[in-house]
Amino acid sequence: MSAVHCIAIEARPGETRVALLDANNTPLQFLVERDHERSLVGSVYLGRVAALRPNIGAAFIDLGEDVDGFLNVKEGAQDACGTVINEGAAVLVQVMRDAEGSKGPSLGLQIDIAGTHMVMTPGKSGIGVSKRITDDATRERIRACLENLNAENIGFVARTTAEHVDDDNLKLEAQALCDKWQAFQEDAKRAAAPCVIRPPMSLAERVINDWVRTGTQEIVVDSPETSHVLRDAGDISGILRQSARCPAFEEVGIADAFESALLPTVPLRSGGSIIITETPAMTTVDVNAGRGHGGDAERLALDVNIEAAEATARAIRQRNIGGLIAIDFIRMKKQENKSAVLAALRKACADNPRGLRVGDFSAFGLVDVVCRRDGKSLAEQYLSSCQTKSAETLAIEILAILDERRGTSATVRVSKAIEDAMRGPLAESVKSLEDRLGFAIDIEIIDVVTPDHYEIMDSK
Repeated sequence: MSAVHCIAIEARPGETRVALLDANNTPLQFLVERDHERSLVGSVYLGRVAALRPNIGAAFIDLGEDVDGFLNVKEGAQDACGTVINEGAAVLVQVMRDAEGSKGPSLGLQIDIAGTHMVMTPGKSGIGVSKRITDDATRERIRACLENLNAENIGFVARTTAEHVDDDNLKLEAQALCDKWQAFQEDAKRAAAPCVIRPPMSLAERVINDWVRTGTQEIVVDSPETSHVLRDAGDISGILRQSARCPAFEEVGIADAFESALLPTVPLRSGGSIIITETPAMTTVDVNAGRGHGGDAERLALDVNIEAAEATARAIRQRNIGGLIAIDFIRMKKQENKSAVLAALRKACADNPRGLRVGDFSAFGLVDVVCRRDGKSLAEQYLSSCQTKSAETLAIEILAILDERRGTSATVRVSKAIEDAMRGPLAESVKSLEDRLGFAIDIEIIDVVTPDHYEIMDSK
């Protein structure tokens, strides 16, 4: 799996954008979180069991949110505090997956408390060590260190970063996590369900927990607030760098790459291309050979298809595409060539941490790929149904321009849709920017020829 060499975190009014880069400064993955759509994954709730459905092995948990959470549960199951899951009971749960549409968030009874070098698992004893730590002596040292803590009914899973941490510091972190768990339990005893026991982490905090490894050389941020949050989240002072000159994506030179990741067409070195079309039901990838190629058609198809397989795997991860993906490769007659394309696709997909499953060629020449969904794709967050930037995306662009432009006054002239976004879901972001700039932003509605048209000028 490609190592994350650099992480760029760009804080913009209304959203945070993250890029994971390899050693060649190529984006492996883009992650986006909008301020009004913060993920609940990892947060801990004291919920109230609203309904128990033994026939389907499920419980519906009132979290105090818009919809109840869904919990897979067996008869007699208990939460990490030992409370039996019965209707009306107050139980401790952790959000495993965000709500989608009318479906509530998926919940788990296992509470995982993440640290810099390990994850603590209350109620689940046992010691685990990351498979990426391959030295047997090191694995045994870490295992023995954590086993000697004798933490009752508590387990630990050592992260890859624990490989070069001495025993004393491992013990200190483990004790800090035990203290945090004790605080959680005390909060749960005092609280009235439903309520939040541990709020969700920001995208920047999750990136530190999930992606900073031994091979990570640099974290570039463009916000002092983000720097402060990251320093509290982990020991990264040696690799943290703040850009004062420009946004983080521009600082590391991948601003254009982000914009390209929103385009449906991905050019190939051979002159061909892949065209990515996302719909609510599935994503299709059409492979085109381009023009002006002569010679052996079968060999040409093989070469373009292998290149397309690698480009498709990169795009799936980079754009956070999930669900069913159907790839229409250029037709090939020879079975060995089809096998070579499938091998190239499976090898390229192995880099994706979401565990892609690749099928075989169908009777119609299609290859299906299934990828676990993990939030919205870039297209779902940034584009409207007609593959143009959504009103909300354009509104955030306007706020980012105003933030860089500064000045002493500003009027923006926009379409009704953009005005609705700025006064609706982005109202808090607009107010926060106004407070930082020291003046009110005047918003005027104008008739526009194209939906992405807007004007920014000084107020009169």
